[in-house]
Amino acid sequence: MAMHYQVEAEGRSPLRTAGRATAVAGAIASVGLTLWVGRGGSSLILMVLFVGWVLGPFVGLLVTDRLSRGWAPLARATLDIIMLVIAVASVAAYGDVAVRPRATPAFMFLVVPLCSWLLMVIAIGIAAFVSRRRLQT
Repeated sequence: MAMHYQVEAEGRSPLRTAGRATAVAGAIASVGLTLWVGRGGSSLILMVLFVGWVLGPFVGLLVTDRLSRGWAPLARATLDIIMLVIAVASVAAYGDVAVRPRATPAFMFLVVPLCSWLLMVIAIGIAAFVSRRRLQT
C-alpha cells in the first residue's frame, strides 16, 4: 500500500501539523507528569535531570522537523508519524505511572525516552535509506 503525502502550498500537510502539535502537547504533558510523579522526591538536581531526559526526544523531534524541509516525502511522512506515535505512547506510559503508582516509578521515565530515541533513529534512518534507493532507480 502506497502512502500519499500531500504537501500544500505552504509546504504543510495535515499530518505535519498534527505531528508538530502532538509533539508539543506530548512534551508539555510528559514534563507535567514527570513533575507530578516526582513531586515527593528530595533532590532538585535529580528532578531536573529527569525532566531533561524526558524532554529530550521531543526536542530532538522538533529540531529534526525544522531540519527536514528538503527531505523526500517518505522520510518526511515517517518523521510526522513518529512524532505522533512517540507523543501518544509517552503520555500513555507516564500517565499510567501517575495513575497506578509503582514501587519503582523511575523505570518508565528512563526507558521510554531511550526507546523513543531508538525508534526515531531506526525509523527515520530506514525511510531515508528507502527514499535514496528510490531516487537512484
